[in-house]
Amino acid sequence: MSRWDVLGLVAEKRARKREEEARRREEEARRKRRDLKILAGVLVVCAGVITVGALTEDDESAAPAASASAAAVSGAQPGSPAPVGVQPVVTATASISPSASAVRPSSAAPTRSATPSPKPTTTTKPMPTADDEEAAAEVDPRYATCAKAIAAGHGPYYRGEDPEYFWYRDRDKDGVVCE
Repeated sequence: MSRWDVLGLVAEKRARKREEEARRREEEARRKRRDLKILAGVLVVCAGVITVGALTEDDESAAPAASASAAAVSGAQPGSPAPVGVQPVVTATASISPSASAVRPSSAAPTRSATPSPKPTTTTKPMPTADDEEAAAEVDPRYATCAKAIAAGHGPYYRGEDPEYFWYRDRDKDGVVCE
């Protein structure tokens, strides 16, 4: 066997190796595309389940329950104003648990589920006091820059102490602005 034959065999072997590597990369790319399509399909199905669940929730029953529970907390009769100094705050919490029965074909009319919707909870929040109003009156006016605030005789503002701190940029991150 001559030197040229050996070089030809080596070249053929390298060419086959490159072809195999190209096939392997192409197969891996196909696998990744397939996995992404599956993931996209799962996300679409989940979004559909969440949407169907949101559309079938019973929103109408929440409003009367909220006003009844607000009256119960405040001790007033339903329809009467809340006592002075107490403001009812209604917060509703809901959880969506997708189930197989929640997914319906688009041609089917939505039906109400047998599970009751969560009842809103009511908490009372006290009215602002004179101390709160005085503290709000002590806040400095807001300026476009720290330089303008300093020129007006205001500052420095400390993180955690002054509400004005969050109006300006703390460039050196030492917790003090307009210094």
